[in-house]
Amino acid sequence: MLYSEGDGPGFIQLGKESQIMSRSGSAFCAIAACLMLLFITPAAWAGARFELGGGYFLPFDEDHREAFGAGGGLQVGISASPVDSRAEIFLDVGYLQSTGQDFPEDPTFELDDSKYRLIPVAFGVRADLLQARETQPLALLFGVSFHSIFTEWDSPFGEKESTPVAGVAVELRPEFALSDVWTVWVSQRLTLMGDASYRIRNGDIDFSMSALTAGVAFQFKGDR
Repeated sequence: MLYSEGDGPGFIQLGKESQIMSRSGSAFCAIAACLMLLFITPAAWAGARFELGGGYFLPFDEDHREAFGAGGGLQVGISASPVDSRAEIFLDVGYLQSTGQDFPEDPTFELDDSKYRLIPVAFGVRADLLQARETQPLALLFGVSFHSIFTEWDSPFGEKESTPVAGVAVELRPEFALSDVWTVWVSQRLTLMGDASYRIRNGDIDFSMSALTAGVAFQFKGDR
């Protein structure tokens, strides 16, 4: 990959269109979060779950994967279910990062690694495929979500640039209840994102990925 100080009008226009779409996605997530707060009943919030997890991700794009390999990340979230519903609405925020050599190896000089950071904000819905959460500790959830991802790219020359991208994801999530309030879970999430364009980097980068995350959830108990 090569970096450049400037690009043609077509590249700039493409970057602007991508940013407009991504900002629209960010606005959608913000509106969805507000609706979640406004319309879920107090009874449902009495059983809301807060969760924390960590894991790793692997890019789908071959060039991206060869240059950077897998990365690590953390995730925090909240979910709530309408009364008498087996589905839950969720909102989570993550932090992902990875480093790698974005240039072909050259024996005449050595460069520092490039680095990127992602902050994905996801809003979606999950449903229990087993439909037996009330009678047994094991649940198997399937979810779909919309993502707004804030990205930051660090070049090996000390330059930084940020841009947003949007995406969608599907998720398969086994859970096991340890008690009435504590649950452990493992999530396999496949996320498709738009390409990110940076002025300081010649060529888009595809952040679409497979992410494996494990964590714990704490459920507030109350009258439902």
